[in-house]
Amino acid sequence: MSNSEQQAVAENTESVVLPRLALAQKTLASADIAARLNSAQKDASRLSLSAKNLAVLAMRMGIAGVGLKTLSGFYDELAKASIKISLEINGQAGVIAKNSVSLWRKFMFSDNLQRVQHSMGAAQDELIEQKLKVAHGQIKNLTEQSQIESRRLTFAIDELDQQMRSMQVIVVNARIEASAVPEYHEQLAELTAQIQRATSAILAEVRSCRQWLKDLE
Repeated sequence: MSNSEQQAVAENTESVVLPRLALAQKTLASADIAARLNSAQKDASRLSLSAKNLAVLAMRMGIAGVGLKTLSGFYDELAKASIKISLEINGQAGVIAKNSVSLWRKFMFSDNLQRVQHSMGAAQDELIEQKLKVAHGQIKNLTEQSQIESRRLTFAIDELDQQMRSMQVIVVNARIEASAVPEYHEQLAELTAQIQRATSAILAEVRSCRQWLKDLE
């Protein structure tokens, strides 16, 4: 094999391997994000339950629990919003993963067509040209759609992060309120601890998702 032929083979191999590797990483990243947000959704459901339990306890406390009842309302709103965001992120990650697989297939189809076209030399088939044009258009559309979903995904993850940081601030306030009612201290301490654990778990999932975002760009 001549040097020019070896170079052509190397360039063709590189053109195939690099996009395939990038698409594989994107598929893996979106799948991992979806899995982590599935866990975050469960933690958010636990947050909502803890918020409802806190509201019930605050009602039992009467006037002394007015502040906690207000905080429990904030908890519940944030928890419900977090569940909704988690579902959206799951959906977006699923679309990105599906598009990555479709892109992989379209890319391989286009590459195979180009191989056939090159082997034909000057006698290029018009049908192949048409199929290549369609394939390239589909690749472009899928790439643009994935980029849009990636931006939405990043925004949603940022929003979930803000929700949980707000939740952490409210936890501190709830503990302050709880300290003023010693007879309910043990129950309130357990509830706020549950909320803190669930919030920290979601933030940990968010941090892991952020590490994968660069592979979706």
